[in-house]
Order: sequence, then C-alpha cells, then structure tokens
Amino acid sequence: MRRQEGSRRPRLRVQGIRAKLISVLLALTVAMGLVSILQLQATLPRTLREELDKRALSIARNVALRVTDPLLTANPLEVRNILADVQATNPDVRYAFVLDSRGALVAHTFSGGFPRDLLTQRPAPPDGTEDVQWLLSEEGVIHDATALIVDGLAGQVRVGLSEAHLIAMLRDMRRRQILTLLLACVLAVLLGYLGIWKVTGRVPQLVRAAQAVGRGDLTVRVPPGPADEFGHLAETFNQMV
Repeated sequence: MRRQEGSRRPRLRVQGIRAKLISVLLALTVAMGLVSILQLQATLPRTLREELDKRALSIARNVALRVTDPLLTANPLEVRNILADVQATNPDVRYAFVLDSRGALVAHTFSGGFPRDLLTQRPAPPDGTEDVQWLLSEEGVIHDATALIVDGLAGQVRVGLSEAHLIAMLRDMRRRQILTLLLACVLAVLLGYLGIWKVTGRVPQLVRAAQAVGRGDLTVRVPPGPADEFGHLAETFNQMV
C-alpha cells in the first residue's frame, strides 16, 4: 500500500503544477478580455453618440436645403411631404418640423398633433448657429438637431434621432464580446493544457527513475528525449547514475 501511495504522489504533483499553470493562463486570458471589454464600453458609446450627433445635424441640413424653395414659395404641403419622406427613409428619425423666420410652425411629422412643449423643452441656439442637443423622452435619449434655412433668414429645421438602435447595437456588441471571451478562455485552457502537458510530460519519468535509484537500482536510465531543459536534465541524471 505504501508503494502505491508513493507512486501516486509524483503524478498528483505534476497534475498540481499543470493545474496551477492553466489557472494562471486562464486568469491572464480573462483579465485581458475584461480590460478590452471595459475599454470598449468606456470609449465606444461616446464615439457612437458623437457620430449620431453628426448624422442628426447632417439630416437636418439636408432637409433645410430641400425645403428652401417650397418654404419661400409658401408651399407647406410640399414641405410636409419632404419631412415625411425624410422620416420614411431614416428609421431613426422620430420627428422633424420646420419653423419659419418668425418661429411659426410650418409643417411637422407628428401624427397626433404637434407637442408645443418641444419648442420650450430645449433652449434655442444663438442666432446664426446650428447645434445638437439631447432630450429625454419615454423612448430614451433623442438627439435634437437644429439646421438653419438660408442662414436663418427663412427659418429653421429641427430633426430628432432616437438612440434606440444605438443602444440595441451596444447590447448586441456586449453579448458578442462576452461570447468571444468565453471562447478565448476555452481555447486558452485547451491549448495551454496541450502545451503544458508537452513540457511537463517527462517529469513522471524522472521521478520514477529517481525513486528507483532511491531503492538501490542503479541500472535505471531516462530516455534523453529532445534537446531541451528536460533532455539536459535526463542526460545529467543518466551520467550521475
């Protein structure tokens, strides 16, 4: 019984070394993956929101150019059609409306009537400027862009873009990152185990040979194997015996 217990100990020690090395490799993989995820989560939303601001302002400026002629020719129906077309071709656009030079409402895309508090919910930009401001709604954050028509002489256009698609994209990206991290951990364990097993696979041979020498068997030899550290150790052991 003692011999069997003694023969098992080296194997347990080798397995312990392998487990520790794999644990370290797994911990490093998880740490690097988490750092990458946190960095993306810290920078990507801000970058995407900035791009959404630019897109909202670009759409508003495009609308301002398109409604200039019908607005100057007093054709509110054409202005309304242009706004409807913009909303239909841009799913993120939640609303669009046009104000004339006096601030009077010309046309809008709201089906249930124009919400008057939208005019007072955000401060108007200084004269001659265009900007984007964030408004809170039941759906979430709305990027409200103001574009001037003929430098503000003929009025202004306001377009609101929703963040709903952006939030959904970020959530999907987060799920993909977590899945990628899990796959990386599995690959790290598999590849790490193969590599560590290749490195430490000869340790039991050396242990058994040392035990045989301890029992007085000086004829035991260890196969030299590859010309690496373990091969050099095996050669040294054979020379010593």
